[in-house]
Amino acid sequence: MMTVIRCPSRSEVCDNSEFYDLRSLHTFKVDDYPPGYPRLAAILNSDPNFPVYRRFGTLHHRVILYRQQQLVKLERRLNDLDNKDANDNPYRLQSLEWDHEDALILNQESSEREKLIEEIDERLKHYGR
Repeated sequence: MMTVIRCPSRSEVCDNSEFYDLRSLHTFKVDDYPPGYPRLAAILNSDPNFPVYRRFGTLHHRVILYRQQQLVKLERRLNDLDNKDANDNPYRLQSLEWDHEDALILNQESSEREKLIEEIDERLKHYGR
């Protein structure tokens, strides 16, 4: 008779349809790992309640505040550009085609607004992670 177990360890997520033959499982003792980080990692893995890590909360918030300030500056630039266009020609803000035409006239790949929005998009990807 074969003895089966659903998951080889409590820390693994297994598909309900997977079964393992206990005879084929090889378990490691903490002492099987060399001293240093390998053994420390084995000790931390020995119980799900055991690991405790620093969050680096202050550093995380410093980075968020920095990214927030950078985004505020970009937002102001975009708002200034929008306000200028709203005063000069309100129709400019109704289609991105105007920006595209500006870029073609200046022989550029993209307009100032398009470049600014691309930069905002890139910075937003890193904000608040």
